[in-house]
Amino acid sequence: MAQTQRVKPNVLFTASIQFQRGVEIAVPYRLYLPRRFFPQFSLLASVKPMDRRGGYLFAIVNPYDTLVDVGVLLEPAGSGQTNISLIYSSRRDATSRAIASFLVPEFVQQWTQIAFEVTKDSVTLYFKCIRFAEREISDLPQLTMEDAHKLYIGSAGPILGSGFEVYF
Repeated sequence: MAQTQRVKPNVLFTASIQFQRGVEIAVPYRLYLPRRFFPQFSLLASVKPMDRRGGYLFAIVNPYDTLVDVGVLLEPAGSGQTNISLIYSSRRDATSRAIASFLVPEFVQQWTQIAFEVTKDSVTLYFKCIRFAEREISDLPQLTMEDAHKLYIGSAGPILGSGFEVYF
């Protein structure tokens, strides 16, 4: 059984891992997730970015490592702000596509909770456990992953890059 630690009041973590840029953690997508990606889903991450550079928290990448089908990307956005994007692309997209982006206060060196709630017509961001903003979406395609799709943690793979330096 994992040991639970209290990082600050009312925030519990069962484990934390440090990722450094340039390190690749990749597993076959199908080991953990179904062939057909969920039409409605939620994502939750507790992260502590080490710097402002951002990068992918995770990315589900096509067999050629050239397109992020699903992922979460953090990017610097001016003084004191971070842009958090939910990437959701289909085979018909030529490049990875952000279906929703949110501008939030910068949170470098701070444990922060980020959650997305995705329905057929909206994406909601919960930032620091508070409903932060919602974006309307349309025509969210049903994604079907091939056996050769990969799940990268802390980057989008060797070609797309965008590695992240973080404590999870």
